[in-house]
Amino acid sequence: SKTLVAYFSHSGNSQVIAKEFARVLNGDLFEKKQGYVLKQYNTVVEEAKRELNAKARPALVDPLPKLEEYDRIVIGYPNWWGTMPMPCFTFLESADFSH
Repeated sequence: SKTLVAYFSHSGNSQVIAKEFARVLNGDLFEKKQGYVLKQYNTVVEEAKRELNAKARPALVDPLPKLEEYDRIVIGYPNWWGTMPMPCFTFLESADFSH
């Protein structure tokens, strides 16, 4: 079976874990990048709070992979205020999992 490990990481912690999952599962990686990943931490926190409160769905930097090519999808992300970062919602709501 073919595995995709789709993750979001700001500080790099979730990325380390995602890479290990991909290695162990012999899977492909897809980083759910959003524009604020390169900004200062406090700037990101404030922007992410605004997005959470607005239930925003920020655009992802890279196009989604062809999910129909995968038998298994592993999703990783940090816990921000008891939920997923908004780019994770963008990924889940934009993806076609019907295959």
